[in-house]
Amino acid sequence: MVIRLYGLALLVVLAVMFVFRGDNDRWVVFESDRNGSKDVYIIGIDSTGLRQLTTYEGQDGHPSWSPDGRWIVFESYRDRNWDIYRIQPLGNQLAPVKRTIGIERFPRWEGRSIVYKGQVETQFTEVRMSLIGESLDVPIASGEAWVVSPDGEWVIATYLEQTRSHLYRINATNEERELLTLHEGNDSAPSWSYDGDWLVFSSDVGGNWDVYIMRPDGSERRRITTHPDRDLRPSLSPHFDRAFHPIILVILSTVLLSIHRLTTLARSW
Repeated sequence: MVIRLYGLALLVVLAVMFVFRGDNDRWVVFESDRNGSKDVYIIGIDSTGLRQLTTYEGQDGHPSWSPDGRWIVFESYRDRNWDIYRIQPLGNQLAPVKRTIGIERFPRWEGRSIVYKGQVETQFTEVRMSLIGESLDVPIASGEAWVVSPDGEWVIATYLEQTRSHLYRINATNEERELLTLHEGNDSAPSWSYDGDWLVFSSDVGGNWDVYIMRPDGSERRRITTHPDRDLRPSLSPHFDRAFHPIILVILSTVLLSIHRLTTLARSW
């Protein structure tokens, strides 16, 4: 009886996962000061399932998603110092990745390594830290205003046009430049999806800094967050992870709770 009930629960969950398949199962992680301090949040690209991942009274921000989708790294000002931390997308297993008496900021994933800006003596330099075995800090080239597509064919760059910053797409071969955003606002912090199908970025075109998503050619643009406080520096999840969908979690917990009650009742007979 119990095995049949759990089998039924599994079928229900699989059916829901099939219904909610597709792009709407992707997630964006970003920083926001909507609760008075800068924290890391996660939200679906369909603007549902908003969750606050960090609740520290200091400042947590500049998040970046790992290529396998298991971790999010971010900078954190704790104990009067900037360090690099990581956390899982469900908000668990928070742990420091790089914590020294120096300053480490602006982390991002590149393959299985984390690249960040670290203080070397009296200057800042970009550093690569390997997560395989011991950490290896190696200075590498710096580039903060532009991001390269996963296939290396395109560059998304932020340019200041008079008093406004906008996003351009640049062909990496012939350096031809195409304007992607043109409006009475500013755009910043573009980030590619790992498959190169989407761009997420921050914009104040609506009068407030929110997170937006669009295709690399500028089409299918839409706003993801609508909070009156600032939502900045987004990073898109690398794959469709239906296990995080809030509806799936609710249905799964409801089914499992019902099974537990039925088995308890059966045993009392």
